[in-house]
Formats: sequence, C-alpha cells, structure tokens
Amino acid sequence: PCDFDYLDFDKTHAFLRASAFFTGDYLVKNAETGREDQSRACIACNWCMASLIEGSQTCTINPAAWRERFWGRDHDALAPRRCKVVVVGAGPGGLEAARTSALRGHQVILIEAERYLGGAFALWADLPGRETYQKATAWWKQEIEKLGVEVRLGTLATAEMILAEKPDAVILATGAEYNRAGQSHFRDQPIEGHQEQIVYTPMDVLNGSVGPLGKAVLLDGEGMHTGVGIAELLARNGTDVEMLTPYFTPVSARVVAQFETGFIMKRLRDAGVKVSATSYIRHIGTREVTVYDVYSDAERTIADVDAVILSTGRVSRNGLEKELEGKVKQLFPIGDAAAARMWAAASFEGHKFARYIGEPGAPSTIGEVYFADNDPVFAPVKAAR
Repeated sequence: PCDFDYLDFDKTHAFLRASAFFTGDYLVKNAETGREDQSRACIACNWCMASLIEGSQTCTINPAAWRERFWGRDHDALAPRRCKVVVVGAGPGGLEAARTSALRGHQVILIEAERYLGGAFALWADLPGRETYQKATAWWKQEIEKLGVEVRLGTLATAEMILAEKPDAVILATGAEYNRAGQSHFRDQPIEGHQEQIVYTPMDVLNGSVGPLGKAVLLDGEGMHTGVGIAELLARNGTDVEMLTPYFTPVSARVVAQFETGFIMKRLRDAGVKVSATSYIRHIGTREVTVYDVYSDAERTIADVDAVILSTGRVSRNGLEKELEGKVKQLFPIGDAAAARMWAAASFEGHKFARYIGEPGAPSTIGEVYFADNDPVFAPVKAAR
C-alpha cells in the first residue's frame, strides 16, 4: 500500500502486485527516489507459490511479506531496550536475524565458520541454474554492512567464546548437515554399507571434496533442489549419473507447487541424467550398489560405481544450544538448527525471534513461543496442550 502514492493512476492502465512487490515494500518508492539498491531482488525461488500448500504464504527473502501490519517498514522502530546480540551462522536465517536485530538498534556480532556469507545456501546457489539465489546473499551482505553488524568470518563459535561476549541474546543459525547413514523420511534407517569409502553427501560434492568421477549413483530422498542440482552438476562435468528416487518423480509436491518441474526435468535430460523412479538402495558394496523397487521389491545391481551420493535426510547442528541452555537470557535456535526444513523457515524465524529481543516480557526460548496459545490477533483458536 505504501507504494500506491508513487503511482500515477491517470497513466496506469493496470496494476498487478507481482513477485517483485513480495520481496520488499517501497519498491516503487525506491525506484522513484533513486534508491533501487535498497530493494531486494526476487530470486525466482517461487516459494510465494509453494507456500500456499503449506498454509504459510510468504516470501523466502522477505519474511514480512503478508505480515506488513505487524512486521512491515512502519514497525521497524527501535527496541525498548538496546541489547548485545550474538548470531552464530551466516546463512539466510543468521543474516536475517542479524539484519533485523541491528535494524532495531541492537549491537550485533555475527559469527560464521566459513570464510564467506550465505552458509550452505551459498553453495546451493552455485548449482547449475540456481545462480539467481546469489542475489539474496548479496543484498543481506549490503544491509548488515550499512547497519554496522560486526562480522567474524572463518571463526568456529564455541560456547566459551559466545559467553565471553556477555550477550543478552544468542540466535543459533548453525544449520543442518546431511545424514551420512542415508536415513530419510522415506526410510528412517541407515543404509547397509553407508560406511564405504565411495559414499558421499551433497556437501562433499559442493565443497570440492569429490574429484572427477566416471560413474555415480545419487539417491535423492528429499525431492528438492539439492539432489537434482547435484545430479546435473556431476553429469555436466562428464560423470555417468543414475539418480534414484523412491517416488514417481524426482521432484516433490512442494517443487511442483513452485512450477519448477519443467525447468528441472529439462535440465536433467539435457545433462543426460538417468532417472530411476520408485527405486531405493538396499546395499552399498565396494564398487557396486544393490537397488530395489519400493513396490515390487525386485532387485538389480549397478556395477563399477565410483561414487554414491546420499542426498537424503538432514540432521540439525545443535550442540551449542545444549551448551548454552540456562546461561543466556534469550537463546533461540532457528531454521535447520531447530529442525531441518525448507530454508524459508530459517529467514522467517531469523526475523521473528530477532523481534523479541529487548522487548519487555519477551520469551527466552523458542519453546515458549511455539508451545504457547496462539495470539488471537493471528488465530482465534487456542493451541492444543
């Protein structure tokens, strides 16, 4: 609504609120006043569409979208009390938490183990066809620099290091890592032979730990961008890739809702990736993989395998949470650090919990928020106890 004042309706024949308006308010105002760099650029992840089936319509890079009455630009006033905030992890959740905290007047220290911003999201942005994701990290970097956030890259945070800062609040955005045993929501059991030296995770491929390969088998238990992106990346680098999925398609219902099925399938076929549906790994040997059909149980063997990539379930990195419990006034693990989910949850929770810092009577843990009765402003139905 704040942009309407900058439109000449005498010369406007139609107005459609497209994705560019979801990514940030004041889009037209910023353009009209020469401050276009302050506007987020849509990264075409289409979460604004997929979130409809989740009942949580929003934008991955602008958690305030659809919540402007509570989180919009008009609600960015300074917190009643200025606090010292330590944010651990510089992925989408940590970057948004640092930005929102600083915007509300807090002193913010952002600690990241890698030597770059973006966390695992930055690596996913290097997957073929996903380069537009880099725009999100670039915008967050620009904003936290303007807001004076102290950034410590290449620093592995410890409980002692964090407590030495005497913070009022700590936000843990430490993410998750792929389960090396191959457990997934399809089959929550370790895959036999996962200890073999030819077994890798997607992060091993993305961080360069896996060299040139002749033949690779990739098991995708998620149906998201990681598995298909890794399969394409390997295939375009000359690897003979067979991608296994226990489902009828390599894309999940969530990705279908993002209208990306055609985009993904065309890229996989152009790269020469072989997709085997309703297939799962039963056993991994020294250089062979036993695969079975999840409906008929019929088995087959894939021989001469150089690598098996398990793009299955993810496990939260939450060791710091246990070490810091009861030692800081407010402790909020967010995003994958709380529970491995879609990355939109990370930026949403980064924004949400940063707003509690410095507020009188605010919760001190995420449990106090998620297990409390619903705020009647948002929903009139009480939470089940």
